[in-house]
Amino acid sequence: MKNHMRKWQTSEKITISGFICALFVLAFYRSVMLDYTNDEAYSFLNVDTINFKQMYGTANTHWLNTICMFVENLFGNSEWILRIHSSIAILFFSYYVIRLFTHQFNNYLVLIPVTLLLCNHYLFDFFSLSRGYALALMFEVMAFYQIAHHKSDRFYIYLLLSLATLSNYTCIYILFAYFFFDVLKITFETKGKILLDFSFYKTRLPVLLLSLFAIPNIYYIKYVTGDLEEGSTIGYVSDTLKIFYQRTFYHIPPIVIFYVLVVWSLLLVAFYLVYHKQMKSGFRMLFNMYFFCIILIYVLFYSVHVPFPYGRTAFFMVILFLVVSSYAILFIIRNLPKGIQAIACVLFFGLNMAYALAYRNYNATLEWWMQQGLKEFCIDMTKHYPKNKNAKMGMSIDHYGSFNNYYRYKGRYNLPDSIFVYSRAKYEAMPPEISNQFRQQDYLLLVNNWKDFIEEKVGAENYTEEFVYPDMKSTLLKIKSPQP
Repeated sequence: MKNHMRKWQTSEKITISGFICALFVLAFYRSVMLDYTNDEAYSFLNVDTINFKQMYGTANTHWLNTICMFVENLFGNSEWILRIHSSIAILFFSYYVIRLFTHQFNNYLVLIPVTLLLCNHYLFDFFSLSRGYALALMFEVMAFYQIAHHKSDRFYIYLLLSLATLSNYTCIYILFAYFFFDVLKITFETKGKILLDFSFYKTRLPVLLLSLFAIPNIYYIKYVTGDLEEGSTIGYVSDTLKIFYQRTFYHIPPIVIFYVLVVWSLLLVAFYLVYHKQMKSGFRMLFNMYFFCIILIYVLFYSVHVPFPYGRTAFFMVILFLVVSSYAILFIIRNLPKGIQAIACVLFFGLNMAYALAYRNYNATLEWWMQQGLKEFCIDMTKHYPKNKNAKMGMSIDHYGSFNNYYRYKGRYNLPDSIFVYSRAKYEAMPPEISNQFRQQDYLLLVNNWKDFIEEKVGAENYTEEFVYPDMKSTLLKIKSPQP
């Protein structure tokens, strides 16, 4: 294939640098404004109490994220301080996304992968939260760049993929896929002799060390604590791809998203079958890894009942899906007249940006929106009800994790000690001894769709609506005469 690569001009460097810095500013701004989420709060509690047993036994622990939080916690426990590593990750992630494609294609064509990878609402959320997803995305795309363009030896690639896996265990699919094809290739080239050479193991030292820690830990989480059940059981396109994009383009009917992904997945297979010999070898490796991961997902599902990656746990596949999709698009349109290329790229970028500006809520995340408003709630309780320490409070389990493990734990607010937690279970199936407790509370932080239930159990005349929190679709109620 003809190589279209050219050095960036000064104006292009300024434009790209400005764009990357703008992404960082937005990610950092959101890290300041977003309330702490349930998953973040649980990680923070384990870090602040140095509870290694809890860290080791939960899939909520993303180890590199935990290490970063431990260091950041030495300088303070404000939301943005505990999230700063994720905001910094967007700088490297966006730079390597751009370099991944401008290294081979005309620079303005980078608008397509930029749109797919950097203008994704759901994906961008992770760069404002103290979770391991941002670090994993950064290391993953850095590794893809090295693989695609043969920029370093295998040791560095294994190191990057191992760090991605330590950031989030779901990346182990990508690591094993690269390991499989790398070992297969070098074994055939040397007729197996390399397996007796110490350099073989030295080069793959990162993955060997990682396996000694990660595999026993994953086994422990799966079979001892039972905390590795996030996922679904339908299929790769329905679960791994559709749900991710359903949460990204939440105004588009799910059935439309499903059929678009089915058609595009078939086109990707057809593209690979037709053009795999003409593709650059590094990108061909990424395609091979993508298809291998799909096979591995199905093998693990049917053999040891590991659920299909779903929602946020699917990001490791979605990012690879977007990389190979971008390459396929650029490969096909690279020989079109430049005017048509430019128009197509600008339209593609412009429509996606218009959607982002029209529908994006920068004050909440798509995954953890039910915690966006808890800080305001804590301030309201402290300001307006300063003598409520002995009061009884009821709240949803969707509120409780962040409230208890972060906001109440920090001790900055005057909040009730007695908390009654109600679950996501449908209230029609709730036993009387549980439902009657609603009437015994002084305050209820009520999810709005429970209003009919509360009117039945408490009575509309027995409570007043004190504050409304629209982002988390909840209302603070004060019970007039709580039952003993």
